[in-house]
Amino acid sequence: MVTSVSGKHMDVGASLKEYVLDRIDSGVKKYLFDITQAKVVFSKKSPFYHVEILIHDSHMGFVKAEAETDDVYAAFDTAIVKIEKQLRKYKGKIKKHSESIKDSLDSSLEGTKYILNMPVPADSHENNTANEVDHEPVTIAEKATKIEKLTVSEAIMKMDLNSLPALMFINKLNDRINMVYHRIDGNISWVDPKEY
Repeated sequence: MVTSVSGKHMDVGASLKEYVLDRIDSGVKKYLFDITQAKVVFSKKSPFYHVEILIHDSHMGFVKAEAETDDVYAAFDTAIVKIEKQLRKYKGKIKKHSESIKDSLDSSLEGTKYILNMPVPADSHENNTANEVDHEPVTIAEKATKIEKLTVSEAIMKMDLNSLPALMFINKLNDRINMVYHRIDGNISWVDPKEY
């Protein structure tokens, strides 16, 4: 496993690095079977420290969490506890998912993921429609991706572990493109289109 611990606009000392490495080793490895990379990035947004943890497992994809507090160690602890809680919640499903991942990848659909920059008009704080300007989104990044074949519960698990607001997948039960997403009220919506 390759682990990187870095800081944006701040120095990450040796003792913090050692603490991070030990904590990931003892807390995360018991849930994920094939961690290939762990990336921890600290930044200072006065008066708070922000941390983002990204752990990549060759079967699960990535698991992500972030936190922000006024103590750098507490920020890391908060984020790693979020990851451990999610992994504990899905422990049985992770094992089952890891065992069946080869079939899922063999039947996945190739795609391209685009990141669009949505410009906001300078007067966006006003509700006057006469001042609104139509802006076309601009593609600022694109990346190859796979739309995996999953059950609904596997899709929800993957969405939660990756800290995503939504996830598109191929439903294992009917081979249709489906989507799950987090609603504002805290529930999860599942979209399954009719046969087309």
